[in-house]
Amino acid sequence: MKKLLLAAAMVAGAMSMSAQDVDIYIIGSNVNNGDSWGLAQESGKMTYVGEGKYEWDGAVLGTGFKFNDGTWGEYDFGSGDTCVLGETLYLSKGGSDIGFGEDFSRVENAHVVFDLDNLTCVVTGTPAGKTEWYITGDFCDYTLGADQLFTEVSDKVYEKKDLQLDNVGYFKVSSTGWAKKYGTYDEELVFGFDIFEHELEEVFGDSGNVAYYMTGTFDVKWDGNTHVISFTEAGEDFVESIAAAEGEAVYFNMQGVRVANPEKGMFISVKNGKATKVAIR
Repeated sequence: MKKLLLAAAMVAGAMSMSAQDVDIYIIGSNVNNGDSWGLAQESGKMTYVGEGKYEWDGAVLGTGFKFNDGTWGEYDFGSGDTCVLGETLYLSKGGSDIGFGEDFSRVENAHVVFDLDNLTCVVTGTPAGKTEWYITGDFCDYTLGADQLFTEVSDKVYEKKDLQLDNVGYFKVSSTGWAKKYGTYDEELVFGFDIFEHELEEVFGDSGNVAYYMTGTFDVKWDGNTHVISFTEAGEDFVESIAAAEGEAVYFNMQGVRVANPEKGMFISVKNGKATKVAIR
């Protein structure tokens, strides 16, 4: 019995030592106010505190972060679930970038505990900053740059003016650091022709891109409350026209441009707030 207990103690000690021998870093788009996706940066190095646990204190932890040993190798952990302050978040190897949801974009005076043995983390601190939203896709090589940033026009409602689209491609909507992503798992959903707005769904990983078939300059609205996205040609507000149209029908061509006297072809008829695709022969 003593030999069994001794062996168990040796195994536990070996596990603790193996954890202690691994350097763990918290990396992400905004660790201590810096771009810390670079590996093995001292600003993100965690302190081993025993029993497989690591701790990190920082001035700022931004949405979109992971735990890494500095190599993108065996030790690379994230999660597709939202990180709730003060609650245990379960991680997985190769998991998605970790985010704080849609109510705030960063945690100030952050304290992070990472458990390598149980693959969990707990984040505490002060939530701050509004979540920023981007429209990204083939037209910008899926970057989250300033040119893709939505502007908030009312509470959690955003606009992106003058988006250039060229024929066929894919897009999705993302929050800072890819922490939240919206698209569709419906392969048939395509923006263009008679589809101008749609409610998107939360997607994970690299999946969920939405196809578009539009050429021109468009204004895009993203409603963070309902997760509905809409496209209108720059200078024409198709969505507002739908809401306002009462009585007589108002017509738009298949690119969303209003047509005063529609002749032969396919059009969208808007009457009493309802849009219908019609063929005029």
